[in-house]
Amino acid sequence: MKRRDFLRATGGVALFNVLPRSLIAGSGATPPSETVCVAAIGAGGRAGADINGLAGAGARIIGLCDVDDRRSGGMRKKFPQAPYFKYYREMLDRLDKEIDAVMIGVPDHWHATMAVECLKRGKHVQCEKPLAQSYHEMDAMLEAAKVHPNLVTQAMNQGHAYDTIRDFREWVEAGTAGSQEPNTSALTVLGIPRPSVQKSGSIRWQLQSPSVFVPYIVQNRQTPGRYFG
Repeated sequence: MKRRDFLRATGGVALFNVLPRSLIAGSGATPPSETVCVAAIGAGGRAGADINGLAGAGARIIGLCDVDDRRSGGMRKKFPQAPYFKYYREMLDRLDKEIDAVMIGVPDHWHATMAVECLKRGKHVQCEKPLAQSYHEMDAMLEAAKVHPNLVTQAMNQGHAYDTIRDFREWVEAGTAGSQEPNTSALTVLGIPRPSVQKSGSIRWQLQSPSVFVPYIVQNRQTPGRYFG
């Protein structure tokens, strides 16, 4: 499989440097000893697309974790051999010796916490954007990555995984693209009404945040499609 075809097949994601050489070279079936075993934290919505991309590139999905039984149903049905967990630390503990890499596709406020823990456990990490919500979180992630230089980490910014972005950079650096002027723009969703939601019985709400637990308050609800993995 050509590099460009591989990136296209995985949505540009993809733990490229830890995938087996036989898969990348197109030499046939990947031997079990070279198959990347991936545990997924988040199994619905965008995370489902990430899981499909990794599996399609030859990775073996060995564990699924999600707090929402309903939204994770599709992936659980597609990968029945992968044990399903509600709490990500339980999955990491139970499958520790089997996990090569972890895909993180959950709400934004969990990204840094989970990524740092996975790195400390010696796992390659693929994490959805945004990686973090503060400079403090980014510093913690960078420090964890420096301590484990042999681990592959990837932020899910597909645009930067394709050849086109590198081609454009070469044009700019070579001066063939002319002069560039800085441009600042903003996108706001203020004033756009969001649909109301009811507290779902399929979700373990106490596992939705790394912060101190507080009771569910209907006025503080958020749109499911925006915040659930």
